[in-house]
Amino acid sequence: MRLLSEDVLSVEERAAIGTVVLETTYLEYYVAGLCWQLMGVKQAAGEVVTNRLSIMPRLDFLLELGCSSLKEPKLTVFKKLIVDLKEQIEHRNIIVHGTWIGQMEKVPDLKRAVNPSGEETSILRPAPAMSLFQRKKKWRKFSAKDIENTAKQISKLHRDLFLFGFKEFGPILFDH
Repeated sequence: MRLLSEDVLSVEERAAIGTVVLETTYLEYYVAGLCWQLMGVKQAAGEVVTNRLSIMPRLDFLLELGCSSLKEPKLTVFKKLIVDLKEQIEHRNIIVHGTWIGQMEKVPDLKRAVNPSGEETSILRPAPAMSLFQRKKKWRKFSAKDIENTAKQISKLHRDLFLFGFKEFGPILFDH
């Protein structure tokens, strides 16, 4: 049975979406661990709080915890990391939760085709899919490369947060 997503998205687009999901999952787990570290609790106790939060509220919570324990200029660096992460998570939310539709675009500089009524018409080809994010009713085009770049940005910012967290708060000890 053919998947509907195969008719709407290219193989590259579907793979890139999967990469965004995985990179965000790794980030969510680390952000939770950093929250537990800053709360001074073990994983089991921390999960009582963080497991109830999706990534955006989790980042907000981490920001509040960081603000209570960091001083300038490190606080400014930390805040910038969180702001940058939240921007990429907005893109992630459009990519993951948006309604994807296929579209066609005119092929530039090619001979025109004649439609059944005898009129000239532009030749169409599949174009990058578009995503409608339901809460904002806002269309956004994402090519496979755009989606992949979002995954790369999330990964880079995750790495930056990890290095900052390790330096400022020490290693996180996960129970499993």
